[in-house]
Amino acid sequence: MSLQDLRSASAPAAPPPPHRRHWSVWFFPALLIVLGLAFVLSQKDRLLPALRVHTATAQSIALSDDEALAGPGMEPLFVAPGWAEARPFAFEAAALVAGTLREVQVIDGQPVKQGELVATLVDDEFRLAVKATEAEMSLAEAEEEMIRPRIAIAEADIVAQQAALRAEDAAVTTATEHRELLEKAGNAIPDMDRLHARSAAAEAQARRDSLQAQTPLKAAALDEARKTLLRAQAQVVVTHVKLERARLDLERTRILSPIDGIVLTRRAQPGQRLMPDGTTMISASVAEIYDPATLQVRADVPLADAARLSSGQPVNVVFDLLPEHPFKGTVSSINGSADLTRNTLQCKIAMTEHEPRLRAAMIAKVTFLSPPKAAATAKSPGSASRQRIFVPKDALTQPHKDHFVVWIITTEEKAKALTVTPGNAQRNSDGQAWSEILEGLLPGQHVILNPPTTLKDGQRIKE
Repeated sequence: MSLQDLRSASAPAAPPPPHRRHWSVWFFPALLIVLGLAFVLSQKDRLLPALRVHTATAQSIALSDDEALAGPGMEPLFVAPGWAEARPFAFEAAALVAGTLREVQVIDGQPVKQGELVATLVDDEFRLAVKATEAEMSLAEAEEEMIRPRIAIAEADIVAQQAALRAEDAAVTTATEHRELLEKAGNAIPDMDRLHARSAAAEAQARRDSLQAQTPLKAAALDEARKTLLRAQAQVVVTHVKLERARLDLERTRILSPIDGIVLTRRAQPGQRLMPDGTTMISASVAEIYDPATLQVRADVPLADAARLSSGQPVNVVFDLLPEHPFKGTVSSINGSADLTRNTLQCKIAMTEHEPRLRAAMIAKVTFLSPPKAAATAKSPGSASRQRIFVPKDALTQPHKDHFVVWIITTEEKAKALTVTPGNAQRNSDGQAWSEILEGLLPGQHVILNPPTTLKDGQRIKE
């Protein structure tokens, strides 16, 4: 063997080249997966279950502008301006004691509860008055206690005087009997002894008369002591009343709300002097508060229409704040005299519905209606009708301020959101609430009632 052959034999054999898989092995499964995902995505609406909803049809009704506000069976007679106010009146949170305002705890439009703190007065002077009256009370009670022993002493003096008087009576009796006995003995008894007996009897009678003369004085002293006690007791009562008044005045430096309500107007500011004894109520008032649940509407009816105004007459009230929400009401009272300067007659209207967003002094448009019996003959001859679109009020949503949406069902049975402009609300003869749609909706379109908040454009719908 040659040297070249030995080298070739001793060298290790080279490994075989790696085997490569063909691209078709993984391409076709991947292609099948991609096609499957595309099919699922394209058919997801059909594969997922449709959302079941309740629907209604947008209705087109011919109504005039006035008829759109009237209820079933009632026709509009005339329209008058009005404004909301408290019924029967607003309450004043006023100071009951004169003082300087320290703090005001409320602002206009703030809700308050009955007994809630509205304002405070500077109370330093009132606190000093309470302390001074408490001292007067202690002094009066002390004087009363000092007089009681005087009565006891006077009563004891009378008892002792009466005992002494009884003793002197006995002494007078004894001295008199001794004198009479000696007198009967005659000359058998020395004159000097009879003289002493007469003197002793006279002295005993004098002492007894002296004690007897002191009885009215001691009785008068006792009576005076008792009267002094009565005066002291009366002074205690007077001082007690004075103390209660001082405490009441101190308590009244905290001005509280008289009712549950809303602050209509704040009348005072810190540092202002409040005078309950002033000529006007405002001189002591801190805030005017009204109950929003009892709001009424005051309307200025033109005298030309006053002949058709009557108590109990039905009305519709539309506030500028809530133009899409008319309120029902009735005429509760009519003023006894007209305002000749404005050529109007005022009336008050009681509303049958409470709306928390309403506030006093809000401007309103009042439509006075005819009673249902007279509806057939009360229609205004010149009122022009036009087609109006109405949907159930449950179909109207407001996701944002001043943004109203109605969801409809397309011909592909999918949900679609339409931005609309609502008008006045209305109730049909069954009492169901409907909303007029001024723009954004066509009659005959199917609208979704009470649409869920999770509803999306293009979502499959099933009625």
